[in-house]
Amino acid sequence: MTDNELNERLAKAVGFTHLPYRKDAKGKVNDNCWIEPWYSTQMLGHWSFNPPDFTSSMDACIKWIWPHFWIIEMDTVDGIFYRFKLSHPENPNSPIAGKLTENPATAFCLAAIKYFEEVSK
Repeated sequence: MTDNELNERLAKAVGFTHLPYRKDAKGKVNDNCWIEPWYSTQMLGHWSFNPPDFTSSMDACIKWIWPHFWIIEMDTVDGIFYRFKLSHPENPNSPIAGKLTENPATAFCLAAIKYFEEVSK
């Protein structure tokens, strides 16, 4: 799975709405729009052409994904590789651990998508 695919799957999992096109306030049609979770698809505010870059930015992960979990544990191996374990009391299969990676944002994303996919089964 590419970083872009992972970002799109995570955006949908945390509530972003994807529209294939959208008209802005001036009537211009914009392709491939992502609307933030707390905005209606009818509103003109807070949308972008791409989902947040979760795999590169811990800031985006903390803002949008982090609130979905109650317990977040981070492991490091040799101070280079990172792995996250995510838990929520409503999920009997918690905690769910992701893969080891060199990028902490990517490590968090891999654990989060694994968790969301497990919950949606």
